[in-house]
Amino acid sequence: MSRLRKILPATALAVSLMFGLGACTATGAQLDAALHESVVAIAERANAGDYPGALAELALLDRDVSAAS
Repeated sequence: MSRLRKILPATALAVSLMFGLGACTATGAQLDAALHESVVAIAERANAGDYPGALAELALLDRDVSAAS
């Protein structure tokens, strides 16, 4: 349960970054869609109890957000 408490705030941050960064790029719609898919995958894994998988997806999302910024 403590991992879930770490994943949810990070996911919320990623979602807010996704929408913020989407407005900054010419391919904002594509970036939004890709980041949204990542957030959904994280949420689905966490919901299924696959916390290591959710954390791995979160690390990939963090990498993608850093690259986009």
